[in-house]
Amino acid sequence: MTVLVECPEDNWRIYVPVRMSISMPLVTATRPLSRGSLVEAHDVTMTMVDKNRARRGGFSDMNNVVGAKLKRNVKLGDVIERNDVCVVCRNEKVVIRAVKGEMTISTRGTALSDGSHGDQVRVKNDKSQRIIEGIVTGVAEISVNF
Repeated sequence: MTVLVECPEDNWRIYVPVRMSISMPLVTATRPLSRGSLVEAHDVTMTMVDKNRARRGGFSDMNNVVGAKLKRNVKLGDVIERNDVCVVCRNEKVVIRAVKGEMTISTRGTALSDGSHGDQVRVKNDKSQRIIEGIVTGVAEISVNF
């Protein structure tokens, strides 16, 4: 893109080529992290990242990543992307919370698929053996509205 720069007092102007980039704050790794490890607060930081570098969507809140399990190796400075972590991981125990207004009922279950914050996942209730769908709301936590 070209931008006009001018100084009316000295009666000059010039067109200058410029390159623009859009940066956004995203969660990045502060050290190399290996697959299967849990992400801790000291493992990540917020960094201004060029929007083109975060193609698959990263996290803008560290709380959505801390406590999650890595599904692949992450290098120092890499953006932690949605496909890199599972907040709820397949075949792991989760807490199922059924919420209706002020009332909340909790039980244990087993996740049948991986999921990140806001994803819909299938869960098997350990007591009733029924399979239900819920939304990932936290580390090892599913919410169901009834």
